[in-house]
Amino acid sequence: MPLCLQLVACGDASEEGIRRPDIGDNMPEVRIGRLEQEVFEAKSRDEITAFLQENELFAKKFLRLGDYPHDSIVVNQLWQLAQNPHLDTVYQESQQVFPDLSGWEQEFATAFGYIQHYYPDFQPPQIYTMVTGFGTDLFISDEMDLVVIGLDYFMGPQAPYRPAELPQYIQRRYSPQ
Repeated sequence: MPLCLQLVACGDASEEGIRRPDIGDNMPEVRIGRLEQEVFEAKSRDEITAFLQENELFAKKFLRLGDYPHDSIVVNQLWQLAQNPHLDTVYQESQQVFPDLSGWEQEFATAFGYIQHYYPDFQPPQIYTMVTGFGTDLFISDEMDLVVIGLDYFMGPQAPYRPAELPQYIQRRYSPQ
């Protein structure tokens, strides 16, 4: 279950004692952008530069593009990430473990539907996935307009690489479900 839903949907609506509002079909459309595909399929630094321009919110808030004296620093870091053979293995594995995110999209839509029921002005954030090189598991911007899920953390116990610095009791929580 995506982390967002653990906050909102803590059980089945048919469970005794749980009353949930009927949100019907009043759920926002949620599309999860697969940014890792664009980065790891890039053939040049120019393609990385174009990627950053096309994904301005991601570049600004997640990569903190404006904090560097020149954009080429971030371009080079992303290029090195994409060229790392170990991370390429993680990327390839992530595409096998997560070939389709429609289940997550539906779960986020349901969660956001409940939030909008109670907070009608709520605007769902843009949600992206990325292979971060075990840099970030889940990023939520301060304005709550961007969510980035580090797929490398959530590939499960059979993954070829796992975040070594995390204790096992935490790693057990990082699963594809």
